Amino acid sequence: MAPPVAGPATGSLPPCAGGNVTGMDKQRSTAVRILLAATRIWLPLAIAVAGVVLIVLGHGHYSDVADTRSLESAAGVSLLLVALIVWMVNWMFRLSVSSNRDREVEEEAREYFERTGHWPDEEPR
Repeated sequence: MAPPVAGPATGSLPPCAGGNVTGMDKQRSTAVRILLAATRIWLPLAIAVAGVVLIVLGHGHYSDVADTRSLESAAGVSLLLVALIVWMVNWMFRLSVSSNRDREVEEEAREYFERTGHWPDEEPR
């Protein structure tokens, strides 16, 4: 008879359970941090810089007739707006995540109160 395979049925999980290889968490967290910084900071900044460059190339020119200069300026302003939108979407996502963390902390405090009869930051009676 073959020995039992490690898993939920035997009560033990192999070191790579959940798709994570042992020792890869640090590398993965570094990669995630770099990706988050690129998305939160560098992407909107790069879009905004491209917008400013187009505005400068267009010399801020605007006319009723669509010429190259006015189209460059309009595209630059559009890119500035897109950069603002990207930044705001990232900001709202961070607010959502922090809101979820706050709810979890509040739920843990309520469970503690139900068990002990006092809040975690209060002295026991």
